[in-house]
Amino acid sequence: MSTPLVTVPLRALARASRPSSRQILTASTRASSSRVAPTPAPTLARLSPRFEAIRTLATTTSSPTTQVTPFYHQATGSWTYVVTDVETRQAVVIDPVLDLDVSTGKVDSAPLQPVVDHLRNTNARCTRILETHVHADHLTGSRVLREMLLGAGGDVANIPIGIGAGVRKVQETIAPKYGINLDEVRAAFDEYHEPGSAIPLGNSQIRVHHMPGHTSDHLGYQVNQDIFTGDVILMPDIGTARTDFPGGASLDLAATLEKLIGLPRSTRIHVGHDYPPQGREARSCMTLEEQMENVHIQALKKGTFVQEREKRNKALGAPRLIHPSLQFNVAGGRLLRDHFVFPAVSTGEVAKAAFPKH
Repeated sequence: MSTPLVTVPLRALARASRPSSRQILTASTRASSSRVAPTPAPTLARLSPRFEAIRTLATTTSSPTTQVTPFYHQATGSWTYVVTDVETRQAVVIDPVLDLDVSTGKVDSAPLQPVVDHLRNTNARCTRILETHVHADHLTGSRVLREMLLGAGGDVANIPIGIGAGVRKVQETIAPKYGINLDEVRAAFDEYHEPGSAIPLGNSQIRVHHMPGHTSDHLGYQVNQDIFTGDVILMPDIGTARTDFPGGASLDLAATLEKLIGLPRSTRIHVGHDYPPQGREARSCMTLEEQMENVHIQALKKGTFVQEREKRNKALGAPRLIHPSLQFNVAGGRLLRDHFVFPAVSTGEVAKAAFPKH
């Protein structure tokens, strides 16, 4: 028997095969919840109260050929990255985010505007957008960002949206839970990257790493000594991301961590989220040397990681935006109807059903 579904109207989104940003977004006067790292950075005095609750340590990092600029989305604790090839000014954006107010059903592109401004102000040209995995805690901004950059009538082939090839299995699991026909999502992304492949970025290359554990389709992207690990590892005082998401498995995450700590200690690890405790700034990046103090890497070295990760999983509730995020993100950043669907069962039951272990 199929899971009963409850539909909740959404004011901001409408059915469209390739919706314009005006079609899928409503205007909002709310302040942006993203912060951009480059100087001059916005000061706390100029930011809305939404920013005053937390300060961020978001620093631009550089190698001889590339520059990394992070943007923080406070509402979901998410980091978005712009990686720019210094000589050619070609850039990629990794894991862009949209705002969603579930109480009003309003989707807001405000978190994307600092990314757009940064690209334009630095004379950088976005050549593709990359997703590390299908996110379950925020709406991806990939499709909307592309439209903001290209403008009306722009050729989408100029900024392809890519994700790991393993997303197809995730789609097969998630789509039926929300009454989505698989045919509607089979071509949701433009590029499907295989582990071990390379993605061009100007005179540089992005190496694609398979990093399963949080999800089965999870990828990491490495450019020179910078690696973008999505939701695999968090700040040292927090540990790692949960492993009860699509195809997630603690044993797989342990294997991923083993590979990660085999990289040079000078490798800069850029995380997908940070949820800092009171008194600590949100951080986007640490060297592997610093991450060796991570509580879960320490557990890995002691042989207790799997047990500790599983125990932590059981203590966590489902993400607040799990249902909107999954049905939006599995379709490549679009809603296939004019409402979100919420299964008429408990959130915990849905998490177990939608996120089987492999």
